Amino acid sequence: MPPGISDNRLSALYDILFEIWATNTSTRGFSALPDAAREFLKTFGALSEPPLLEYYEALGREFFEWVRALAK
Repeated sequence: MPPGISDNRLSALYDILFEIWATNTSTRGFSALPDAAREFLKTFGALSEPPLLEYYEALGREFFEWVRALAK
């Protein structure tokens, strides 16, 4: 595992982001969300097995597109 990267942190970021995405809650008023989205993408990329990335993308396409847009 890369230094400073934790699967516990990835789980915490999933909890934050997925709840808002799944409930279709507006991201207004959540100023920390873009930072959380960027950290999620970095952490997910560091912990994910490269051969499985295309499957994660296929199964979670809408979620990952939302997170990437939020991270901009």
